[in-house]
Amino acid sequence: MGSTIVYEDPATGAAAAALAGYLRDIKWQGGNSFGILQGNYMGSPSRLSVEYSEMAGDGIKVTGETRYITERKG
Repeated sequence: MGSTIVYEDPATGAAAAALAGYLRDIKWQGGNSFGILQGNYMGSPSRLSVEYSEMAGDGIKVTGETRYITERKG
């Protein structure tokens, strides 16, 4: 049986947005924006920026850079 390599995205925008929603829900006093650095251990450092308002139901903005990962078969 051949082995399969799964490439994991080092920056998880969905988790960043969920964290922002949680911080909004608990009325966190640390401001309405923050950065997340992750992926260093994987050798693929990533930086996300997150912004949100205090209004429940408003959108959450997560930004960062992307890169294309090629697929290898065989």
